Amino acid sequence: MRNFLKKVCLRIIKPVHIGDYIRGLYFKKIVKRFNFNIVLDAGCGTGKYISYLVKKHPLTQINGYDINETNLQIARNLLQELNSGNANVCLNKQDLLELKESNKYDLIYSIDILEHIKSNRIVIRNFYNALIGLHEIKDSGEKI
Repeated sequence: MRNFLKKVCLRIIKPVHIGDYIRGLYFKKIVKRFNFNIVLDAGCGTGKYISYLVKKHPLTQINGYDINETNLQIARNLLQELNSGNANVCLNKQDLLELKESNKYDLIYSIDILEHIKSNRIVIRNFYNALIGLHEIKDSGEKI
């Protein structure tokens, strides 16, 4: 009986991984510092950070790219559940190594993605090219 109750509680409460929680707090803090009109979530996964931006910045154009179609579908469903199926969000399957956009985004963020890409310097260069105007690349809040 005890194991059953434990499983039920875990399903209802859905414990948060401490790393996810801290990244979420940091993301919210950093995003407040920027003014932006068009954003790229590079490696958007299931849309957790996009859903936050949609709530706080409903007029912002947000592009979410991920290489995993299953994650993109989960993100689409999440946005529909939040009643945020607005035209300002575009989710697409995209390999960040093949990103060819230039001078398009005010803000690009990529959370827990680059460490999984062997040629991540190419991805960083692609991000740099995709940014509009002044380019500032941050890692954990420190300029590189």
